[in-house]
Amino acid sequence: MRRALFASVAVIALAACDNQTAGRTAGDSGSTTTVADTRSGGESSNRRARAARDTTSVEAVQGLYLAESGSGRVSFESADTVGGEHVLTNVLIAGEEGDSEVIRAERIRLLGAHMDGGAASFDRLIFENLTVESDTDEGSVTVASISIDEPNAKMADLVSTFLSNEDVDDDYDFGQFTDYAFGAFTIDGVNIDVEEDGEPVRVDIGRMGLEDMSAGRLGKMVISDIAFEGRGDDGEVVTGSLDSWTFNGLDASALDVFAELGDDPSDAAFHQALTESGLTNPFAKHYDSYALRGLNFDVDGLIFSIGGAEGSAKQTRGGVETSSTLTAMKFRVDDAKSMGAQAKQGLEMLGYDEIEIDGEAVYMADELNDRIYTREARLTLKDGFTLEADYDIGGIGEYTKRATELGGVDIDSFSGGDFDMAEIADIYEPLIINKFELRLIDDSIVERGFNVASTMTGMTPEQVREQAGAMLTMGGMFVPEGAAQQIALDAIAATREFLANPGTLSISVDSDQPVAIGDLIGVEDPNELATIMPIKVEASK
Repeated sequence: MRRALFASVAVIALAACDNQTAGRTAGDSGSTTTVADTRSGGESSNRRARAARDTTSVEAVQGLYLAESGSGRVSFESADTVGGEHVLTNVLIAGEEGDSEVIRAERIRLLGAHMDGGAASFDRLIFENLTVESDTDEGSVTVASISIDEPNAKMADLVSTFLSNEDVDDDYDFGQFTDYAFGAFTIDGVNIDVEEDGEPVRVDIGRMGLEDMSAGRLGKMVISDIAFEGRGDDGEVVTGSLDSWTFNGLDASALDVFAELGDDPSDAAFHQALTESGLTNPFAKHYDSYALRGLNFDVDGLIFSIGGAEGSAKQTRGGVETSSTLTAMKFRVDDAKSMGAQAKQGLEMLGYDEIEIDGEAVYMADELNDRIYTREARLTLKDGFTLEADYDIGGIGEYTKRATELGGVDIDSFSGGDFDMAEIADIYEPLIINKFELRLIDDSIVERGFNVASTMTGMTPEQVREQAGAMLTMGGMFVPEGAAQQIALDAIAATREFLANPGTLSISVDSDQPVAIGDLIGVEDPNELATIMPIKVEASK
């Protein structure tokens, strides 16, 4: 859309959100009090902030380049200091050298400016009613407010450097997220109305906020009230919206890692950051909880939505227990639009007005025994089927270590066959299957499938059922004699029974001993594979 979301002011946002931030190390001491959250017009929830000082430090205001108009990036019509608040009105914020974009702000409010270890700092800095202006007609960008609360020395230095008119993109030593600390960093009321490749794009964002960055963990991240409208590659209208997405107790290392993620997921810098972050440790708790609400996309009548998705991670005596829940993930169509009308026929053939999916999963990461196992794992297609999984996999720690060390592999080489199979085999060698079972529970999906086949072939559903059974039986004739043949014949018999009398079809590893994945790698004889890892397929009502 534009080189930066809010032109020069975006450097603050990008520096804090796109390139580094984190761990709170309180600046100087001071009294604390619960303060009203002026960003949202309500009372701040369980958040403590230093009270604005009775006297604003002139030296600190000068150090932030907000004492005199034009001393840094900021020019203004008037300034007034009352108590601990320094207010600038009718503000112009210049872009970087050679940048035609500037920012106009109705006000800049600086609260509690003070010196911290010889450097300028503050309790709170607020930019109000921002508008991006450019000499090119690319649309409009407005922001209701950007606020930074309780920064540590590194965060305050970043702000001061930006306001000084220096080029923080190229010259500034951003460091890592864990170098930073702040009480809150919030952007409210973003409206973007521009053109992308000649097509109009509209984006509205109610709030993007980071709160309570402390000791390498982000207390809360929230994005809420997003609406989007644009065009697809073929000119079709694409709209989307999100009610809210929140993360609580997020490991700040994740911010460092994803700051390195570019267009190429095999990029060496990204994998280096991932390796050093500890995020690949399957036995560590990397977040407390997350929740997504009201995600919607409409692509010319193809409508996808998620009512809710949430999860949590907690440390227990047995390791880290992770749970997740998905509710009301739906696919439906609007047949008044072109693509929706085309997709409607497929839904009608299956007998659906819409497809709805929900699920839940709980699994344990047991570091003491180096394994991950399920307590529950279910995915359900409403009026269709339920898929359940029950597994216990060992050797996870060493497998993860080897997979992480593979960082930088060219993903495209896998599809082209140009990769070292021995290297890939070495990664999976530590894994051990202690238990594995997959269950498919029918709830009309079999009958719906036969009805679709009946419509397409002209046969009756019963004729289709009989033909499917005959084809399965014929397939068993081509399996070589031995252990694999018996498994195949049992599987065919179970599948035929499931199709004839839909109930539950289960597939499991039928072994009294753990199965080492390393023993399977490179084995081509199906009978030998069947001996190492015997599979059992059963049908039941």
